[in-house]
Amino acid sequence: MDDRAVTAAAHLERLALLRRVAADLASGDSAEQVADRLGRPLAEVQRIARQIRAGLAVDEVAPTEVIARYVVGEVDEAGMFAMLRGMRLTLGCHDPTGGDGYVRGTWDEVQTAVGRGWLTDEQYEALASDLP
Repeated sequence: MDDRAVTAAAHLERLALLRRVAADLASGDSAEQVADRLGRPLAEVQRIARQIRAGLAVDEVAPTEVIARYVVGEVDEAGMFAMLRGMRLTLGCHDPTGGDGYVRGTWDEVQTAVGRGWLTDEQYEALASDLP
């Protein structure tokens, strides 16, 4: 497995853990019960629980997940393109509340995937040509 696939698989494993913890906590299990069942440190489960309470969206399929699934071979290139083109990809913007921060859009995830080597320049250009 090449480095790209290793990092993509690690991303998918992390996402699966987040979703599992979220589902278990939503079903009424305590953080201790979840940690024991998953064999994970309690501190990690508690950290994930805090992130979820703070609004971390774990159920939504994001561009990074779609691209990672392509990299590890779970979906072919045509399937990846179809899924990404079916999403409403948004551009990032400066903080609309007047702060000096940057609010990431979903298109930023596509750009990050290029930087990780998960997408080629040609694939990036093909997706960019679809933006309004």
